[in-house]
Amino acid sequence: MLAGCGEDRPPAAPPLDLRVTFDAGDGGALPVDGNFADAHVEDARAESDLGTALVRCRAAGEVALLDTSTWAHTEGVAVTASGSAFAVAFPAFRADGTNIVVRALALDGALGPESLASGTYLVARNPDLAATASGALTLFETNDSGGYQVAVRSLVGGAAAGATPTTLTSSVADLPVNPVLAPLASGLVGAWLTHTDDGLGARGPERAVVALFDPSGALVGAPTEVSTAAPPRTLTLARSVDGASALVTLEASTTDTSVVRLRTIDAAGVVATSALDVTEARAITAVAAARTAEGTLVAWGETVGGARQDVRLRLVSPEGSLGDERFATLGPETGSTPALAVGMTGVLLAYRGGQGVVRGVRAVAVDSSGALAGTVVTLLATSDDDGDLAVAASGLSSLAVIASDRVGGSGRVQAAVADCGAP
Repeated sequence: MLAGCGEDRPPAAPPLDLRVTFDAGDGGALPVDGNFADAHVEDARAESDLGTALVRCRAAGEVALLDTSTWAHTEGVAVTASGSAFAVAFPAFRADGTNIVVRALALDGALGPESLASGTYLVARNPDLAATASGALTLFETNDSGGYQVAVRSLVGGAAAGATPTTLTSSVADLPVNPVLAPLASGLVGAWLTHTDDGLGARGPERAVVALFDPSGALVGAPTEVSTAAPPRTLTLARSVDGASALVTLEASTTDTSVVRLRTIDAAGVVATSALDVTEARAITAVAAARTAEGTLVAWGETVGGARQDVRLRLVSPEGSLGDERFATLGPETGSTPALAVGMTGVLLAYRGGQGVVRGVRAVAVDSSGALAGTVVTLLATSDDDGDLAVAASGLSSLAVIASDRVGGSGRVQAAVADCGAP
């Protein structure tokens, strides 16, 4: 099971309590002002079915500051495992426009040189990443003239390949947003929202679109729309290790409630025609998903009572049955913007949150039902809960997280890698 990173802690004596310790590499704990400090312990004995275990996580190098400027964006960061390392992507002002910046991120935390994936577009934002046979593929929004479109570009060694990106949409009256990617056994699947806009303020309802790519990242056929019961507000795709995926949409249920719906996607990229309602609430703000052998684990952020923010999880079995709703955040801790990474040894949940004035990107291992299976720890210190985050797992024990926030009047993008192997 993957676990997060935190300060050194002795193993717990009681059974059914997965304790995660942290080693700075020299046998000592990180200083209090370090980005990996402020570990927070949650007792998972009543929830976990993993038995007693001890996992030792070590920071792999320093926290990487990828961008900080008044032009830095706080939306649309991405990370994926790529070969024997990771690749990261984020929007930033470069070359007289907002470009998609991509970099390799080694398992020891070292960064490769910057490469601009979006080429000469005037504006580019909201990238996502997924591994391919030759490296990775990035899918992002572009705006050259007359409206946003969706484009893709292959990455090799964390750098943009080919002369220019490939634009997937052609109508400037149909504006795509929020593109996401996930691997399949047959290649990759992408999805995004789109809506009509006549340029005079008349905007149509959002619609969900799915596209398939071969193992090299080339588009297969034409993107197709997925019928939804109500206009989707956001969507995501489940990452997995079994070659399949799931499309998870957040759709309006009534004027003041939303429902999270799941549609399975098989290894060939066929989207199920029917959807399963996962949960319904008044103020759901974000969704994430990951597939395991036990089914699809769905996480979402929810505002309770108009103020408190919680992160919750629920398992959907392959047969479509729903598990219990699990709380990832327990008072006084709050959380929002969940992200899930699935690797060879388990699932890692990351989210933005903390207690009081101590805020950051938190992480915890979860079991197959979505129950906490370890110690909640802080991977990155952030100024507040605004911004975006993404997390990815590689191999048996490496994990990487990238997050954006704002400090004063400037945006900031940070990334970190950790090794969570056996002691």
